[in-house]
Amino acid sequence: MLQEILEAREDRAVLRDSVADGRYITISLSLNIPGYPKSNKLIHSVFSEIVCSLLDYLLASRISFSNDLSINKEDAAGDFFITPILSTDLSGREVKNLMEQFEQEHQLSRLIDVDVFDENAMPISSGKEKKCILCTNSAISCMREQRHSMDDIRDFIKNQFEDYINSLRKNRIKKKMVSYATRALLYEVSVSPKPGLVDRISSGSHTDMDFFSFLNSSSALAIYWSEIAELAYNWDGKEHEKTLKDLRCLGIEMEREMLDSTQGVNTQKGAIFILGFIVFASSYLLYKFEEIKENPLREIIAFFNKDLVDKELLSTSEKSSHGEEVFSTYGRKLGGGIRQEMEQALPIVFNIALPYLNSFKDSNSDGSLVNDRLLRTLLLIMSENDDTNILYRSNLNVLEAIKIKSLECFNSEEDLLFGKYINLLDFCKEHNVSPGGSADMLSATYFIYLIQKERI
Repeated sequence: MLQEILEAREDRAVLRDSVADGRYITISLSLNIPGYPKSNKLIHSVFSEIVCSLLDYLLASRISFSNDLSINKEDAAGDFFITPILSTDLSGREVKNLMEQFEQEHQLSRLIDVDVFDENAMPISSGKEKKCILCTNSAISCMREQRHSMDDIRDFIKNQFEDYINSLRKNRIKKKMVSYATRALLYEVSVSPKPGLVDRISSGSHTDMDFFSFLNSSSALAIYWSEIAELAYNWDGKEHEKTLKDLRCLGIEMEREMLDSTQGVNTQKGAIFILGFIVFASSYLLYKFEEIKENPLREIIAFFNKDLVDKELLSTSEKSSHGEEVFSTYGRKLGGGIRQEMEQALPIVFNIALPYLNSFKDSNSDGSLVNDRLLRTLLLIMSENDDTNILYRSNLNVLEAIKIKSLECFNSEEDLLFGKYINLLDFCKEHNVSPGGSADMLSATYFIYLIQKERI
C-alpha cells in the first residue's frame, strides 16, 4: 500500500508539470488523511463539496481557471484536484495568501491542503508550520512522538466529516423549504382567473386585499420556513408538547409579520397553519431518511394535530373566530374545517388533489399549462371541500352549489375561460364568497408536489 501511495504522489507531480506547462500557476487540493484507506464514500463526498467551495472562492476572488484543464481524480493517495490559473493580477505569493485564507476560514481547515505552484510547478511555501488536527502542537512533532493513536485520529476525522456533510444537508434542506413554500404561496395567488379569490386579474370577492397584498405577505413569511425546518432538525421524532408549543409560537410570529406587511389584512393565515406543519414534517423526513414518503408525512401531521377540533373548537364557549362561529352553527361534520382536515392528515390533499397533480410528469411545463393544471386542481379541491370560508360568508346551499359547479367545471373538456367556468366565477361574485380554505389546500398540494421529488 505504501508503495502505491508513493507512486500515486509521483504521478501527481508529473500531472502538475503537464498542467502548469511552463505557463500557469496551479492550485491543487487534497485532504490530510493519515492511515488507510485514503478515501471512501464519506471522504469522497466531503472532498467533492470542498472542490465546489474552492472554485466558488476562486471566482469570488476574481481568479479565472479552466474547467477543461482541471483534473479531479482519486488514486491510492486519496482524492486530488488540480486546476491552472489562467489569468489574474495577483502574484503567486498573493494567490498563496488567498488559499491560506480559504483554508483557515473553512469548517475543516486543519484537514485541508491547498497548495500553490508557480509556472515551473515549484511549490510556493507559506513557511508556516501545520498544526496537528487534534491539538495545538505542530503536526510533525505529534507524528514523530506519536502523541495520538491512529484510531483516535481516524475517529476524529470521521466525526468532523460527518458533521460537515450533515451541516451542508441541513442548510440545503432549509433553503429548499424556503424556496418551495414561497413558490407554493406565489403560484396559488398567481393562478388566474379564480372564483372569488385574489389573483393576478382581480381581487375576487375581496375589497381589502389584492395581488400585491399576497406578494407582500409571501415575502414576509419566507424566512420563517427555514426556522420551522430548524425546529424539525432538533426534533427527536417522539416528543410532542414542547415542539408543538414552539411551532405555535412561530406561527403566531408569522401571523404578526403577515399582518404587518398587509396593514392588518389576513391574507394567508390558513396557509401558515397548513404549510407550517407540512414544512416541519417534510424537513424532518429529509433530515432523517433523505426522502419523503407519503405515509410518514401524514403520520407526523396527524401526530401534532390529534384532537385539534375538540381542543380549539369544542372546548371554547366564546365564538371569536370565523371557524368557531361556523363550528357552532354547523357542527363537526361541516364546521370542522381545516382543523378536522389536519386531524385526518389532509385527506383531500393526499387522496384527491395530489394524485391528480402527480398524474402530470412534466413538472417544467410552460406557464399556461401550469396555470391550467393548478386551476383544475383547485376546482377538484373545491368540489370536495366543505370550505368554512364559504359557510361563514354565505350558507350551506351556496356551498353545495359551488361544490357541484366546481366538479362540473373540472370534468368539462371546454376551456376554463368559457361556459361553465364563467358561470362559477359569476356565482361566487354574486354571492360574495371566496373559497380561501381550498386555496390554502392548493398551496399545500403544490408544495408537496414539489418537495416529494427531492433527495437530499
